[in-house]
Amino acid sequence: AAPRRARAAAREGGNFWPGLLVGGVVGGALAYIFAPQISRYLLGEEAQASGEGAVEETNTKLGAEIAALNSEIDKVKEKMGAEVSTREKIREADTALGEASI
Repeated sequence: AAPRRARAAAREGGNFWPGLLVGGVVGGALAYIFAPQISRYLLGEEAQASGEGAVEETNTKLGAEIAALNSEIDKVKEKMGAEVSTREKIREADTALGEASI
């Protein structure tokens, strides 16, 4: 009778939640134990030790790139401003010609 109940419970998914719970606990424990070792192996000891220098270097590079982008944006703004003022001069000339011909 017990094997029939076990098969019926397995068919109904009765073992899913306990299996999920046990698997999560075991997986989490293994990750907690081995993650620092795997990280040291993959990155190397010197990469972890120089982590602060890498952050500063990245910040410096990003700062330079942002400054270059701001410079390009300013150039485009100046060019757009020149085009707008040229259009305004053309409109004023057209208006003056239109009024002169009346």
